[in-house]
Amino acid sequence: MFSFWKTREWNRPIFLKLILILTLLWVSSAIPAFGQNQDSKDKITVFSGGKMDMDFSFSSSVLYGIGSTGNTFGGGIGTLSPGSAHASLNPAGLAFLRQAEGSVDCAPRLKPSLSMVSRFFDVQKRINEGVDSALTDLRTPETEVSYPEVGAAFGQEGGVYSGSVAFPLYGFGFGAALSEPFSLKMKFIETGMEVQFETEKTIGDETKPIGFKAMIDLNVLADVSVNVTSVSIGRSLLDNIGLGAGLSRYDGYAFFDGKARVDGLMSYSGQEFIFNNPNDDWHNDLNQSAWASFKGKAWGKKLGASYRMGNRLSLDALYEDLPDILLTGSMNVVENKVPALNTEGGDDILDPTKLDIAKLTLTEFIENRTSDSLSIHLPSSFKIGSSIRLGFITTTVTYATYTGQFGYSFLGQTRGVEPKRSVGLGLDFSLLKLGAVVTWADEVRQGTDDDAGRKTNLLLPSASIGFGMPLRKGLRVDSTVLAVPAPLGRVSFSMSF
Repeated sequence: MFSFWKTREWNRPIFLKLILILTLLWVSSAIPAFGQNQDSKDKITVFSGGKMDMDFSFSSSVLYGIGSTGNTFGGGIGTLSPGSAHASLNPAGLAFLRQAEGSVDCAPRLKPSLSMVSRFFDVQKRINEGVDSALTDLRTPETEVSYPEVGAAFGQEGGVYSGSVAFPLYGFGFGAALSEPFSLKMKFIETGMEVQFETEKTIGDETKPIGFKAMIDLNVLADVSVNVTSVSIGRSLLDNIGLGAGLSRYDGYAFFDGKARVDGLMSYSGQEFIFNNPNDDWHNDLNQSAWASFKGKAWGKKLGASYRMGNRLSLDALYEDLPDILLTGSMNVVENKVPALNTEGGDDILDPTKLDIAKLTLTEFIENRTSDSLSIHLPSSFKIGSSIRLGFITTTVTYATYTGQFGYSFLGQTRGVEPKRSVGLGLDFSLLKLGAVVTWADEVRQGTDDDAGRKTNLLLPSASIGFGMPLRKGLRVDSTVLAVPAPLGRVSFSMSF
């Protein structure tokens, strides 16, 4: 729609960029691209941003894993505290399981206010700067500009997001887990946006001004999620060596539904002609709509090993082969285009030579039904780690190397990050738990207008704080109360029986 949506500030987070691409793909057909050469007669006279309400909801265990026990902090894979979460984390931990256990992860609803979010990322300021940038070439001293009034909520929705169960049988440990490593939902409503611009048309020796005015309301719903079902088995060799293997099914889903109500008028030679007028004999609809649905599945596997010296030291290794998830489906985009509007950018907003003076509000109906695909990329990894328990303190150190990327490919573009390696540290003080991970990564940017501008050797830190305590014999509660960069909050209940 407007060029400020293409600025680099909007390139992250990864899947938010995907949703914005879907949103703007179809709206842009009705609204002119703001680009102009110095000789053009086009000029913006009024831009009113209206009111913009955004609600972004997400859940993620990509950075923190499932559960909130000391094993998970700092990206740990240690097996000193075997439990059902190892069905997803490190199947070698199932080899040391001595009793059946089940666990469930619940997340409270966390939606910080816009004012709180703006302490870290000033959404209103970024949007204002984007509007200024988009209007640079067409703005005059007389141009009336009012910025969008932004209302936004960012955070996680409450609910149950993962669970696991494990039990020993005939010298083996069996486990199963359900989790949602990634989910992003967006609701976007824009009301009251107004754009007015003017140009000129010359007929013979006479040049007359032509005005165009558009009033736009948008309503967009989007949902991208990945769900994982895992089954794992562990077996101990001797009493201190454990091996484990797991198989996981990844189900991906992406949905988009958007509608744009676009009212407008053209003025010429003192007369006004209204779009969406049912009394005209020609098609003059300006409204837009789009719908897309993609889904798919893939399989991943993991192999784990652990060497334990009693309950005080473990040396652990884990290989995790994560898949690329190919989501297939269909997309339907309905456009009503003004033939004279240059929606592809270029020298002028409006080409007067394409105007039919007798039918100034004539629009062209275009419906694109396509079968397309969306790929979600997940990185594979090899991790080694060690856990040491001294008194009531357990320290876990983990080192990982990665192949592949975390991102997506859609409509000829690939965006994401390619992690190279990471180092994690977890500290479990029985009641208090601390974790930190530093990941080195390169930005992935292919098929975009700024591929050469991708960043390399990015330093991506994450951290978490949690608490845990037994409620009674066999029943324990653990929590993650603070996590960055994702404001994750989670409560885990585990019961052995």
